[in-house]
Amino acid sequence: MPPEVHLTADFTYFRWHGRGERPWFDYLYEKAELDEWVPKVEEAAENVKKVYGYFNNHFHGYATENCLYLIEKLGLLTDQQKRAKDKTLSKQSAWFLF
Repeated sequence: MPPEVHLTADFTYFRWHGRGERPWFDYLYEKAELDEWVPKVEEAAENVKKVYGYFNNHFHGYATENCLYLIEKLGLLTDQQKRAKDKTLSKQSAWFLF
């Protein structure tokens, strides 16, 4: 589906399914792919009361990493989320060492 935003209520809901081969929801977005969404989310936030976002997940847990990256790019990352992000990246780095 094309990455279009259509506001039809006083809230908006973004859902990222991933790209490419099946299963689509087992997808780690490239940073550039998520960066494209930052202005779209920011523009929507200016025109609605609430913004919701959802990343499909898989046992690899890419949804968490994708979501924390996007929240950080939007300037909304809390200290608790930063710790979670750092922990996630540390685990992934350790995994790749084996």
